[in-house]
Amino acid sequence: MYTENWLKLHRIIFDNEIWMQPVELRLFIYLIGQARYKEEPNTKYKSKGVIIERGQYLRSYRKLQEDLQYFENNTIKQYPLVKIKRAIDKLKNQERIKTEKTQLGTLFTICNYCQYQGSDKNNGEHGTELEQGWNGVGTELEQYSKKGKKVKKGKNNNIVPKTEIKKIYSSLSNYWKDMFKDYIDIYKSKNKTGKITTNKHYRLLNELYQILNNLKFDFDKQEYEMTEDIFEHGLNQIIEKNIDNLNYAKKVWISEIENKEDDNVEQISGVNRTEEEGRTGPEEAIFNS
Repeated sequence: MYTENWLKLHRIIFDNEIWMQPVELRLFIYLIGQARYKEEPNTKYKSKGVIIERGQYLRSYRKLQEDLQYFENNTIKQYPLVKIKRAIDKLKNQERIKTEKTQLGTLFTICNYCQYQGSDKNNGEHGTELEQGWNGVGTELEQYSKKGKKVKKGKNNNIVPKTEIKKIYSSLSNYWKDMFKDYIDIYKSKNKTGKITTNKHYRLLNELYQILNNLKFDFDKQEYEMTEDIFEHGLNQIIEKNIDNLNYAKKVWISEIENKEDDNVEQISGVNRTEEEGRTGPEEAIFNS
């Protein structure tokens, strides 16, 4: 018998694409865990026009920021609000959740909630429905291992479906979509055929998308954090110079990050010098008057 005190997760999660998306993964599991489990709806806020059904959760974006706090270098941190919004949009595009704005906050609905938290007899002998639930509602999305390889029986196991590429593009604004396509076109232009494989397309696109989504990247075994403006500048550099190597953009990003840090140090030093100059004694004050 299932209770409200615990939830279940299918092992397929480890081979699913969401496993490679830490913010979305944490958010999705949190929403599943907080969603109403009881069959009867919660009518506490009925006067406000809000009824919370089974598989739904009422929460504001800012509260989710607090809910998803994490430790890093012994410091409690929060994801930027824009990252929370992107994660929610991505889960919606993947058809894992639906949202509805209310005067009390956002009403989140877990798509096919019963497939995640229903009884085992509803999941089929091999958990087929649960697998479909993790992959999306009513779609035949592919699953990926942590190495980026598809986990699917049958032929062509290493081919990334075009569906995944379309999903990434559909989650981007027109501005970023155009820039990402320009970036991919550079790789195509360097090939004699003017084309690249679907696998290559996905890997290039997904790498860039993850960097934009997290505003973090690794280079020479070191992790760097940056702003969206810095990301944009580096990407523009490789597009304008027609360079098919993201490491060039990373070097531009690192240079921008270091310059920004130097500017901050100079500003702090300048403030300190000003403070010291302002601390004059009585004799100095008379002499300078």
